[in-house]
Amino acid sequence: MIDGTARGYYSVPLAFSIGLAVLLFISQHVFFAADAFIMTAYLTFEILILNDFCNAIKMNDLPPLRTFGIARFAITAGMLLGWLIGIATTNLPEFLPPLAVAVGVGMTITVAASTLVFTEKEVFSLSGIAEERSFEEKVVRNNNPNHTPDESIRQFGKAWQLSKREVDVLDPLLKGRTTLYISQNLFIAIGTVKTHTYNIYKKMGIHTKMELLDLFDAFQEENH
Repeated sequence: MIDGTARGYYSVPLAFSIGLAVLLFISQHVFFAADAFIMTAYLTFEILILNDFCNAIKMNDLPPLRTFGIARFAITAGMLLGWLIGIATTNLPEFLPPLAVAVGVGMTITVAASTLVFTEKEVFSLSGIAEERSFEEKVVRNNNPNHTPDESIRQFGKAWQLSKREVDVLDPLLKGRTTLYISQNLFIAIGTVKTHTYNIYKKMGIHTKMELLDLFDAFQEENH
């Protein structure tokens, strides 16, 4: 199931593509519509990214000034790149129409960003940040002991430098729970569970749940 944030990310390249395609039709009204699509897409993307940065800062205790500085630099760099492309199109040979070249470059960047940078995994990872923050606040409000991992699992996660959220997913994983069960009991999307599971396996250098259980058994033997 795709949540609202993920749908927002998916809508950005679509809106960009529509706006760029419409630019090819020479008309004052069409240009206005194209600009509206492009600006809406850009502002939507900026709002989504800044929102996720806010949640990431709160969840992972990141330095706010440095984190927002990086975000602001990336956003400004994107605006500067677009401006430079526009300037470059004014110095093209006569046989190359400036508008068509600008649209072609914009389409290429949009497709590359949506398929290579913002993959499905990355989109679910980003959209899951807000859900993770909500989960954290819900656990604090309810003070539900069922959401507190066993101490041995907590130490196991710490040994592998897992984040707090990864440890929360690690606990039911080691107890044989399914992805659906973890999603329903931790109040997070299935895609978010899969992302955390992938990150846990990657940090531990494993690929299956059996390998995870073997590592945990070995850890318990060494520490008892």
